[in-house]
Amino acid sequence: MRLLLGTFTTVLVIASVDLVKAQEANSTDYVRLDENEEIRLARSAAPDVVSAEAAIWVLRDNGYEIAIQGTNENECFVARSMPMSLEPVCYDAEAAATILPWEFRYFELRTGGKSSEERERILAELIGSGELPMPKRPAMSYMMSSAQRLYDSESGRSAGNWKPHLMLYIPYLTDKDMGLMESTPTLQVARSGTPVAYLVIVVPEFVDPKPE
Repeated sequence: MRLLLGTFTTVLVIASVDLVKAQEANSTDYVRLDENEEIRLARSAAPDVVSAEAAIWVLRDNGYEIAIQGTNENECFVARSMPMSLEPVCYDAEAAATILPWEFRYFELRTGGKSSEERERILAELIGSGELPMPKRPAMSYMMSSAQRLYDSESGRSAGNWKPHLMLYIPYLTDKDMGLMESTPTLQVARSGTPVAYLVIVVPEFVDPKPE
């Protein structure tokens, strides 16, 4: 997920020298999990007060589909910004309505063979047309799972589970807007100046997936 989650890979600290090949792939080439395991990992993205009653999406043959209907307007899934990565993330209501559709469309374009430049152009057009709405208020997402399996988007190196963190989406946010004279590994604006800019905030503790 470019965190998107592309997401979030701009803040990764490289924890290993193991290399994986960064590649464009079909959705069937990405790590697949038993559906119950995927639901368990998705819920571990945030504390129970956020995820216990959230809607859960899982990756199936045709892309991400809803597996559990939620009751609290939050939504969670296991994002995959690279074929081997697993990135549990939960969204509040505003992020679920705006950032999550962006993430799913990005994944569809990537697995459909679109280049990075094509993906950015298409998504910019969809945002400009209003087909993909941007948050009307700051929108929160949670990436606190100890089961994160992250990779650096440029080198392809494994970064393990990095750190538990939150992402506060504020369209077109920059470091300067937040009073940051420069980014740090634990506090920075990712995708600065874009419609899906977000502030990365490291928090003290991971959330462990619940035992089956």
